[in-house]
Amino acid sequence: MAQRLGHRVRWSIVWVLLAAWLVALVFGLGGGAANAVLVVALLVLSYELLAADGASGRS
Repeated sequence: MAQRLGHRVRWSIVWVLLAAWLVALVFGLGGGAANAVLVVALLVLSYELLAADGASGRS
């Protein structure tokens, strides 16, 4: 159950960061920091995908 909760939290973080990035681009907020938000979202997504891959490989 805790693993599913962690999965949902990480995906929620990714979606919130992507939405923040899009809002920052549309309204011109944050300058180059908006792209840093995108990088953080990609890092969290990469971790989520690698963590899911590792969990599926275990028996």
